[in-house]
Amino acid sequence: MIPQRSGTIAPDMPHHPSEHTPAGEGPLTVIAENRLGEAGGILLSSKSLILWGICLAALATGLLLFRLTGVADGSGRRPEAPPVENGTVMRSVVKRPTLQTANATAMPYEEALGGPLEESIKRVDYALIQNLLQLGYESDRMQLDHVETRTVSGSDYHFQQINFVLDESPAAFVENLKPLIDFWADEASLDQVNATTWRIAVLGRPTHQLDFLRRQDLVPGPKPTPSVNGPKIVIVIDDLGENVAFARDLANLGFPVTFAIWPRASHTREVAKIAQDAGLEIILHQPMEPISYPKTKPGPGAVYVRMTPDEVSATVAKNLELVPGAVGLNNHMGSRFTQDAEGVAAVLRVLKARRFMVLDSLTHPKSVFGRVANSMGVPGGTRDVFLDVVRSERSVLHQLIKAERIAEKKGSAIAIGHPFPETLAGLRQWVRTRDASITPVNLATLIAPGAATHARVEKSPKTR
Repeated sequence: MIPQRSGTIAPDMPHHPSEHTPAGEGPLTVIAENRLGEAGGILLSSKSLILWGICLAALATGLLLFRLTGVADGSGRRPEAPPVENGTVMRSVVKRPTLQTANATAMPYEEALGGPLEESIKRVDYALIQNLLQLGYESDRMQLDHVETRTVSGSDYHFQQINFVLDESPAAFVENLKPLIDFWADEASLDQVNATTWRIAVLGRPTHQLDFLRRQDLVPGPKPTPSVNGPKIVIVIDDLGENVAFARDLANLGFPVTFAIWPRASHTREVAKIAQDAGLEIILHQPMEPISYPKTKPGPGAVYVRMTPDEVSATVAKNLELVPGAVGLNNHMGSRFTQDAEGVAAVLRVLKARRFMVLDSLTHPKSVFGRVANSMGVPGGTRDVFLDVVRSERSVLHQLIKAERIAEKKGSAIAIGHPFPETLAGLRQWVRTRDASITPVNLATLIAPGAATHARVEKSPKTR
């Protein structure tokens, strides 16, 4: 009888028959014992050898049947190897890895950003981008035509209408897309609406409309002209203060970027000076208590719901002193703290006394930051898009284009990114290809025009 083990054999784990035998009874031992038997030791019978062969054959057959069953029952739906970009597997999506730099210690990072639905939407976005690459199309064949903000269970998400300009019918594109969606967002479904339109739903909610156009049917339109009074976009980069080289690269992008700097990072003052020398806006990236605390820790200088209002105000005031040139703050984590009206009011009192502004990173849909700031007369704004939930240059570029479409509709948009190489690469690409009718501006220009916050930020020639 073949020995059995409890549990399931993982298909990617090699299994050797010696795992099923006591120590000292593997195949090599059998050979040694045969030779000893010929010299007068224990002689292993031919019947034992036959049993060993049966065991090996059974194990091999069982492993093969397991892998086939995995495919048949749906557990093997995802590809053996994930799609890659520039040779690197890019499936770190929901929980972003801790950033390690050559000259810095690891710092805490955000909770899952944007909620499960919005994160799944970004996975679908990435699957669409990967499909273009696999079929040999350039990224300009995917054109974000329209973005609409919708709400489900109190959380906002973005419905996108995307045009794909192809050289042939969409059949091959859609067929290649199906396994990619299965891999990146198996909670999504793809359904045909008509001959040229498909719709994607995530968790049962329509999130994408794909319209397929033939390139020869398009008529080029006029190029957009630069606008000062038209739609505006704000780019905020969080978690700065550890990687000095990244801060320098950010300052050299050539357009306004708001530096959100940790108050107690290894290089807070050095990074703040880089921003000041480039004429860029600085805000405090204030750590706040997340729902998952104490499992997830927001880092040093954080505020917690258990603190008294005076303790909260004192902590924030101290942190503002540690970030030279700061003209406001936004929250790092804070999914629990930003729901606490008393704690939020204590933060805002510090800002109001200094005529500073606040940006709600919106790490939880029930945040009261915006409502309380408005009631207290503190200039405030709310994040529209997270750029790098999916760490990919092309995905970051797509999120920037999404922010442009939101700005066209609302008049403005605020996008938040993080110090990842893929984010920097996406921003560099966006500089070359961005919609010239939408103007990048400082956060203060958007939410606190004419206030003291704006007066403290002077644009250098490179950011004008």
